[in-house]
Amino acid sequence: MHPDVLEIENFYRRAALGRFATRQLTRRVAETWDDLQGMTVVGFGYTPPVCKPVIKRCARLISLMPERQGALAWPVDGPVTTVLTHESEWPLTTGMADRIVMMHGLETSQNAASVLDECWRVLAPEGRALIIVPNRAGIWARRDLTPFGSGRPFTASQLTRLLGNRRFGVIAIRAALFAPPSEHKFWIRMAQLLERTGSRYAFRFAGGVLLAEVNKRVFQPHRPPLAETVASKLKALEGMAAPGTRPVSNRDHNGFGREYCKLWGNSGGYSGFRGVDLQNMS
Repeated sequence: MHPDVLEIENFYRRAALGRFATRQLTRRVAETWDDLQGMTVVGFGYTPPVCKPVIKRCARLISLMPERQGALAWPVDGPVTTVLTHESEWPLTTGMADRIVMMHGLETSQNAASVLDECWRVLAPEGRALIIVPNRAGIWARRDLTPFGSGRPFTASQLTRLLGNRRFGVIAIRAALFAPPSEHKFWIRMAQLLERTGSRYAFRFAGGVLLAEVNKRVFQPHRPPLAETVASKLKALEGMAAPGTRPVSNRDHNGFGREYCKLWGNSGGYSGFRGVDLQNMS
């Protein structure tokens, strides 16, 4: 089941836990990509919480929201960048995105492979993508209190295998949101300490979400070697007989015609000339 876009917005804008998640995930995106000057950034799913600082640092930002989720006009204080789209048919040209951020888009999709195929198509050959999904080993995927409790969570190995099968190279997988998903004041106060501790010791199994940074793998098409190509037969010559050998004239190399040689051989005169060099005779 895909959460509604209004539910996701209310969590990040009004809930204390949602504001905490926004701060932590925004910081992780900034640490991953510190320089976005002149780049085109594409977000898929619901990415305004992490893309709000990005819009001021990049040349262009496009926020794609799947139709099953719904879309909101964002940002509210500037030109709208959101586009409502089908999850497997992005209205973007091939290779136009330098960076792609995906959050609340992969785990709730009907076909994760087709979503990643579109991500691969739109990403530039030297571009990178950041895939944010709920961690199956964490607590956030088990609570319906947050949008990360919807859809299919992933382990690090499952995510790595899925990305590899869709022609992505995994650069790094990190974890975030180590505090329990609770609105209790005690856990809200302890959230920052737990986040610092979990980030320092890399407790991937305890993080609520996984952040996978990937690049695009482009394979060179296989071509036969030049010698093999030249040696291959041309189809235009198929069915034609192979050329044979035949004399260019009716004369032998020694200057005598064949019929003349037969005449001397029959009369016995040819045998008398065996010791003579016939090639020197005119």
